[in-house]
Amino acid sequence: KTDDWATIDNIKNILVVDDNLNNRLIVKSMLALREIEVTEAANGLEALQILGQKITKFDVILMDYHMPYMDGLETIKKIRENFYTSADEQPIMLLYSSSDNETIINACKDLNVNHRLMKPIKINELYNSLSKLRVLKSEAEPEVVTTSKFNKMLVLIAEDNPVNALLAKSILLKIAPDAIIVEVVNGQEAVEFCNHNVPDMILMDIQMPIMNGYEATKLIREIPKNAKTPIVALTAGNVKGEREKCLNAGMSDFVAKPIVENDILELFNKWQTQSIKIEGLNNNENELVKQDSQFDINILKNLIGDEATIIAQVLQLAIKELNQSSILLDKIAQDENLSALNSLGHKLHGTAVTAGLQNLANITRSLENTIVFDKNCNQLINNALVEIEVALKQISIYLENEI
Repeated sequence: KTDDWATIDNIKNILVVDDNLNNRLIVKSMLALREIEVTEAANGLEALQILGQKITKFDVILMDYHMPYMDGLETIKKIRENFYTSADEQPIMLLYSSSDNETIINACKDLNVNHRLMKPIKINELYNSLSKLRVLKSEAEPEVVTTSKFNKMLVLIAEDNPVNALLAKSILLKIAPDAIIVEVVNGQEAVEFCNHNVPDMILMDIQMPIMNGYEATKLIREIPKNAKTPIVALTAGNVKGEREKCLNAGMSDFVAKPIVENDILELFNKWQTQSIKIEGLNNNENELVKQDSQFDINILKNLIGDEATIIAQVLQLAIKELNQSSILLDKIAQDENLSALNSLGHKLHGTAVTAGLQNLANITRSLENTIVFDKNCNQLINNALVEIEVALKQISIYLENEI
């Protein structure tokens, strides 16, 4: 199939619109195998907001049909009315279930939808559909160079979640083996480092203890020598208005977690002095295993590759985080501390998504967004504790048998 998919190389960036976080993560992992950058929107309103900013033009838009507030067809209608009228100008693919078939066929014709793709999505079907799209190749191809161009970079990672920090560091070292990487766990430490150093790039988590990413960025911008240092926000996703908050705080760009190699490459290419592209990434086209288990190692492998040593490090850190979170959840439940629950939910969600813990990711997202401490909240905490216990067993079994 590789020759049949050659035209996919013309596709560089895709907007994925789907209210389901796991669905977006799966599609993003599939596209990452072809080095395609993904921008995510959790609903139609966010998609229209992104298109309205006109920061970039997407080669393709993947649009889910069933979404809250505004379904996929309504969103496509507004795109055709306000932004791109034709299928050639903006290719759009609709993702739908078989039960929707009769409802949407005529609408897709009226709205100039290029292709329809039935869920659950399979990687071969996605690639086949993308290969049929008429996407023009850019005339100005950036120079292809080796990774040595980035080897002497000084990169500061400000991230309090050790799993996410290790993931970022592993990807950086894969791209630039000789890069100097400094890690800090809160915004205050990041500011202190920048008082004495000028990094080539800063990867800044938003939610950190002591001082968050917004506060740290504002203080770093007050340091003359770091006034123009690229600062990239590490966010939990395309939260409405988050791009504006990041830019208003003085950040240069933002990327949704969990990050993949292509995210870092895009950042390096965009914010370094010359536009360059790195060759030699893994283009493993093995089909992803169906996402029907509580622990899916394929998600982690699609983020960091098949290197057993790195996988073991990430999973061992995940075990440490899960054990600590279990203890903290018990205390939070006793104290009925809503703020601490939201904070822990956010941190634990990052670990769960990165480690491929689907059920736990869903529960921790709910913990993060809980607004009142009541009986339902306590039940949610109990469910999270059960999932943590299950996750610990499954990860331990994997480490014993595979690593």
